[in-house]
Amino acid sequence: MTTTTEHDSAAHKRGPPKLDPLAMTKWDIFFRGHLEGKNDAQRALDEDYPMLDRRKLSSLLADGQETEESKRYLKRLRTRKLVWKTRNGTAKAAIMEACLGNPAAVIVIMENRLATAKVLYEKILQRFELRQTSAVQARLAEFNSLVIQSDESAEDFIDRILNL
Repeated sequence: MTTTTEHDSAAHKRGPPKLDPLAMTKWDIFFRGHLEGKNDAQRALDEDYPMLDRRKLSSLLADGQETEESKRYLKRLRTRKLVWKTRNGTAKAAIMEACLGNPAAVIVIMENRLATAKVLYEKILQRFELRQTSAVQARLAEFNSLVIQSDESAEDFIDRILNL
């Protein structure tokens, strides 16, 4: 039996939503929402590692020498890289935790263990996109085959439709 303190602690430390291969769109929305509360880590799913823009840097130099503007640019770049690394680590760890219960997703993770969170997330979505489409098509076929039974009231038939 858990104590109130243990229960509160467990609720406070909720992990990411578990991967649902049959509802990937829904999972994507809730997963991104989970990461949003973690230092905007969902941005790591869309952004690449910040790179030095040599043209911009050279335009900030004066006769090849550093200026205050070029120093500020390099400092902002270092900061952006650190923030990106933190967000990427948070997002990648959450992806791994969310996929832990799905053997097919674990294989995708193992095959791409050195990838960024963005690449890994795209691979997971690609892997399960077809399965979601098949599930939707199966539900649609089930819906289209519904027929009201002779002994069924309209209200019961509508309830059956709503419970699909």
